[in-house]
Amino acid sequence: MDEFILSLYHRLHPEAVRELEPIDAVALLHVVHGELQERLGGDYFTSLDAFIPIGLKLFGELEELRLANLPERKLNEVLSALTYNRLFSLAEYYTRFYTLTAEKGFTTRAVRYAEIAEHISELDLGDYTKIVVVGLFKMTHAEQIIFNNLEKRPNTVFVFQTDKNEEGTHEPEIHF
Repeated sequence: MDEFILSLYHRLHPEAVRELEPIDAVALLHVVHGELQERLGGDYFTSLDAFIPIGLKLFGELEELRLANLPERKLNEVLSALTYNRLFSLAEYYTRFYTLTAEKGFTTRAVRYAEIAEHISELDLGDYTKIVVVGLFKMTHAEQIIFNNLEKRPNTVFVFQTDKNEEGTHEPEIHF
């Protein structure tokens, strides 16, 4: 799925895409961390070496938030209410990290999914003979938007299998 989203992202941005690797994301987050007065762990994570484990976790959490694809106002409202022990604001990390990422010309998996979700209805996918979507489990909000749009297209096929806890057949169901 990630490769398909990347190919769609290339349609929106034909210029070269610089994908941000997790360790590079941690380096950018460390820059953000160093700029904040109220930061995670206070002064404990000032060195990059000390910051790496928490930075990887923070990057994963920020990506999950981005994949939620909430309107920016709603996201800032929710994140601003989340301060941990009154020491740091997740909203500041989120906003500054994604701003810095864009300024440096990088993209992340979550950024690509969110942007494709925003522009999926504008993309012409007629050059695909068939788009087959298989193996979905829990979808993020961005994925739901993308798949809801794809489901309406004549060249898309979805294959579902019911959960073993659900009633019904356990054989795959094909939806055209």
